[in-house]
Amino acid sequence: MKDSFDIIVIGGGSIGLAAAHYASREGRKVLVLERFGYFNDKGASSGAERQFRIQYNEKEISQWVLDSIPLWEELQSEYSVELLKTVGCLWFGNPKVTGAEGQIEAVTRVMRELNVPYEALGVREIEDRFGFNELPPAYSGFFQRHGAAIHVQATLKTLHRSCTESGRVTLKSRITVRRLESNPDGVTVETDQGVYHGARLVVTAGPYVNEVLSLLGVQLDLVIWEMVGAYFRQIDPAVKFPTWISFDEKSGDDPMLYYGFPETDWAHSGHYVRVAANYPVRTFRDVREYKQAAEPQCVKKISNWVKRHMKGLDPKPHFASACMCALVTEPENEWVLRREIIMDFAPEAVPHHRNVVVCASGWNYKIVPLLGKICTDLALRGVSPYDLSKLRLAEDVMAQSAR
Repeated sequence: MKDSFDIIVIGGGSIGLAAAHYASREGRKVLVLERFGYFNDKGASSGAERQFRIQYNEKEISQWVLDSIPLWEELQSEYSVELLKTVGCLWFGNPKVTGAEGQIEAVTRVMRELNVPYEALGVREIEDRFGFNELPPAYSGFFQRHGAAIHVQATLKTLHRSCTESGRVTLKSRITVRRLESNPDGVTVETDQGVYHGARLVVTAGPYVNEVLSLLGVQLDLVIWEMVGAYFRQIDPAVKFPTWISFDEKSGDDPMLYYGFPETDWAHSGHYVRVAANYPVRTFRDVREYKQAAEPQCVKKISNWVKRHMKGLDPKPHFASACMCALVTEPENEWVLRREIIMDFAPEAVPHHRNVVVCASGWNYKIVPLLGKICTDLALRGVSPYDLSKLRLAEDVMAQSAR
């Protein structure tokens, strides 16, 4: 006899736990299936911090970030925990260069449209106020005061605690999904630990999403970026770094695209600051190719950038790590994003496709609570009050074999 649930979530990272959190608040019985352990470092919710920023090239995404702020505040207030360390967000460099996160000129237009306050800055102001050094004189940028560093592990643990304390969420880990079937009565999920039935299925499996969707006969056209970051010891305590992103033209074999965080003790005690490459060291489509090791040449490039421009840090990298993210990129250039996020029902090729909600792709940690809420809305009611027109599945985001 199958165990039955209102919603089954495949993927126990931040979005999956957020979906279970909101569904349990509506009195629903939820099962979360996580292939590894909770709080693992093998998927999209690994690492200690992420950037929270409002500015995007697309007005709709900036609005989703604004919509997520009350949800973040609600979680922080209810559980008396700091999930967002508000330090502001600084973007600087060549305003016409487009990086993985967008373009300075484009996002300032969006902020003006949405009446999001920001300060336009010249290069000398950037150096004097924020501790950067020897920046090219043509650089310019802006500071947006609502930017923050997101405490990833605290977010995961807060959502996990909510699920545990609800009494309505069953959390299973180290479980392998072997078969999925969508039928008029809902979805049957066969695993190595048993068979379960859900009225609806929510797939939030991060870079592993195609391994799940392939069980339904479809796949998304996703490219996985392997990215590298390192921690540097702060030697000038007077410097207070915000979250930041730099933009410049490629120089030799250095893409010249970097980003960083304020000093926190979330990953390492002893006054360390994380700086990372805002570009992939490798791209691939099979998640099994992920090495989970920091590529030495990329670490060296990051260290050289720190040595040139961040005198408040010891340029010797003390800790380095890799992470991965599955993205929808341009067919002719896997370094350029085509879509930020996918949020929709499964493709119509899947029988009774509205039984299955899919959330995939992109750097979406800044809107984790909102995406969890939308997953719940779609699963329980089939609609969401938020504008999802830019998130819908389309033919161009399906893998060729699934078209």
